[in-house]
Amino acid sequence: IPVIWGLDSVRGANYVKGATIFPAGIATAATFNPQFAFDAGRVAAKDTRAAGVHWAFAPVLDLGVNKLWSRSYENFGEDPYLSSQMAAASIRGYQGDYKKDRSRVAACMKHFIGY
Repeated sequence: IPVIWGLDSVRGANYVKGATIFPAGIATAATFNPQFAFDAGRVAAKDTRAAGVHWAFAPVLDLGVNKLWSRSYENFGEDPYLSSQMAAASIRGYQGDYKKDRSRVAACMKHFIGY
């Protein structure tokens, strides 16, 4: 039976020693710079892949419309357009051309349906 496991790499591969850690999603969105989200995803993918993991549980795609939710800092904010632009860039950073570039991982968008 084949086994696949993923790593929670929302702000980088924080479970991997020496990995780069990035700001939370809300801070990334505050830059209004999709290139930063792309670069963060690319580096997180490289660090995740270095640990032998091919699947990252990231990015978080919730819309932060309820300010009482204690995890609102994880997402890219409440604006659907900004969130979609940052998410698309982040996913491209994580996945890239997965079949040709072995420093990339499969992205799993978190909480999109569950929350």
